[in-house]
Amino acid sequence: MQRDLHRNERLRIIRDGWPLVAACVVPLVCLGLEALLGFETEVALNLTLAVNAMLLFIVGWRMGREGGLTGVRQALSAGATGLLGLALIALKTLMH
Repeated sequence: MQRDLHRNERLRIIRDGWPLVAACVVPLVCLGLEALLGFETEVALNLTLAVNAMLLFIVGWRMGREGGLTGVRQALSAGATGLLGLALIALKTLMH
């Protein structure tokens, strides 16, 4: 039998998932700003992908730190996560 979540539990779930929401919102805001500033589509997409790769690196760094990693292991965690962003850039380049 399931029970309803308490307010504290709901807030904790929202806080835990916030980095994922931010990772989705930031590239969308970048694209919106670039559209308002009149960037060409190709340039806007490349800049947004670079921002996304940087965000993935930062998320990997923070996840490693919160997971108790330090030094080289934390850097490897961040690098592996950042490589996902670079893979997106590579895939986009190969598609065009």
